[in-house]
Amino acid sequence: MKTFIKSLSTLINFMFIMLISVTLSVNFWFAFMGYLCISFFNAFAAGTNSLLSRIVLSDFVTDIWGKVGGIVYKKGPYGMTRILKANPVNTNTSFQAEVKNMFGTCSKAWKNLTVNQAAAWADVAKLVPFVKKGQTYYLSAKELFMLCNMNLLLIEEAMISYAPDYPNIGVQPFESFSVDVTTTPGHQDIALNISPAISSDTKLIAYATSILPKRLTNFKNKLRVIAVLDDTFTSGSTIGAEYYSRFDRVPKTGDHFGFAIRPIDIATGKPGMLMTCRATGIT
Repeated sequence: MKTFIKSLSTLINFMFIMLISVTLSVNFWFAFMGYLCISFFNAFAAGTNSLLSRIVLSDFVTDIWGKVGGIVYKKGPYGMTRILKANPVNTNTSFQAEVKNMFGTCSKAWKNLTVNQAAAWADVAKLVPFVKKGQTYYLSAKELFMLCNMNLLLIEEAMISYAPDYPNIGVQPFESFSVDVTTTPGHQDIALNISPAISSDTKLIAYATSILPKRLTNFKNKLRVIAVLDDTFTSGSTIGAEYYSRFDRVPKTGDHFGFAIRPIDIATGKPGMLMTCRATGIT
């Protein structure tokens, strides 16, 4: 009899513990799902001005990471945040595909270098400091090889396997650079002005942006290659067809744009200084 009562007591205690566990589990999932629904609704109800917002977790949810539905949860400098999942809008273009092919070609060429050739690139790389945001750094041998040969492919010149005397190679400098954007109906044009003229040992990469906000000053990350110019190009000539082809649009009066040029040594692929300017469409 005592054994039966003891077993019954144990069973009742076990059932009580299970009941509490199930209750807490149900409450947890209700709270968790309710929190997600409210968060999802608030993110959309707030509109595009609140795509990124800080969140405070409840007692039931102490941490949350990754994507849930259309919301991405992550930690930022101000604590836990949520942001609407964004789909890429910059679809693959023919130029992007071309750059990927060039990268693959250069990577394969690097693997085919001899030990002595790779060592020579490593020796040169140690002598070439680069400066970015006030910080000096050095490229690896492969990175320097890729830099030179990607530029050579971009300007349609032959690749090199030998390591050039990079520090002592001079790239043609340009004293002035401007762009005139004419939007007169029937006479739309984009003219590139440079001084001095492009030398025979240099090619010039021309960059442009689509329409820019009026107050945007730093647009380097929006620049796209539109043309490669050689010594047959004369200052004041048009690059309108190249721009229209790249961005599929004709500038209008009052539109703001960014342009840039960078000279490249045709023998080694060494890049010169990037020059930028802004232009506004005028009639």
